Amino acid sequence: MRSNRPRRANIRWSSALSTVAALTLAGLASPAATFPETAAAQAAAPAPLAGGWRLARAPIPGSERGSVALIHAVDPLRSDIGVAGLMLRCGENGFDAILVVVTPYPPSAAPQVTIATAKGSWAFSASVLPTGAALALPAAASDLARTVWRSEAELSVSISDGGARVSGVIPTPSFDAALRTLSASCPAP
Repeated sequence: MRSNRPRRANIRWSSALSTVAALTLAGLASPAATFPETAAAQAAAPAPLAGGWRLARAPIPGSERGSVALIHAVDPLRSDIGVAGLMLRCGENGFDAILVVVTPYPPSAAPQVTIATAKGSWAFSASVLPTGAALALPAAASDLARTVWRSEAELSVSISDGGARVSGVIPTPSFDAALRTLSASCPAP
């Protein structure tokens, strides 16, 4: 008899990532302080898109413009618990590529990120965002997401900082359609 356990774990993990990413996107919390059962988390739940992508919107305090991001969780059966997923957030020049992590990094950390696909491997120095729960990748990663990665089935991610290393696999089905939705949803500058 086939067990439903991995599927339920995947649903819980995806829901937790959605909550963490939405709150992180809004700058409201770090993953360590986020619990999916809270009312704020339920109100911030991102809208589902094809292929497991989610479109999240959050207000920016003191601004009329909101923040919009595309989010996808890691495959929990092929990933370390430390990596939650990928976020592509509307930015000044298109969108910013961000890795969402479970355990926050200190502001002084200098994580090195390697992303691999069937077409190659790329190494980046990431910046820790204020909550510590997200690692901003340089513009070169956003360029790759717009071009090379959008036709890939998955991204393999490895994050190392000092002696610690976590890795994960982010499925990217319907990436092209999800990016078109994000582009159409980004607020005008």
